[in-house]
Amino acid sequence: GVPRQVRPVVKREDRAVLMSLSRTLTHAEHGSNIMAGVSWMKPGEVSAWWSTEEEQPDDESIHYLGPVHEFFYLLSGRCTIEWEDSRLDFVAEDTAFFAPGWRYRISNTGTEDAAMVYAVTPPLG
Repeated sequence: GVPRQVRPVVKREDRAVLMSLSRTLTHAEHGSNIMAGVSWMKPGEVSAWWSTEEEQPDDESIHYLGPVHEFFYLLSGRCTIEWEDSRLDFVAEDTAFFAPGWRYRISNTGTEDAAMVYAVTPPLG
């Protein structure tokens, strides 16, 4: 395909994932093998638990992505990603990467809004 400008496909404050997001690139809309977007959180906000595990968890409150690769690049703010018994603190210009097989959640642990770019492959939607 020809390079082109892409407008957000989905922009929402999603109660299911407890954070605001905008999908900017999807397979369904653009034929992309990567889904990408931006997300933002206010200070103190904590996302739902996400899963990139092979099998869908029995707990319906966990947002299941399937066995995907995912990364976050923090544009501004300070966040913490928690999983199992560990955590990763990251600040603006840090990147966090998850291969398939994880369950995690993200918290804005700073005093300002946090904004991040994310990408998932294979793509959702």
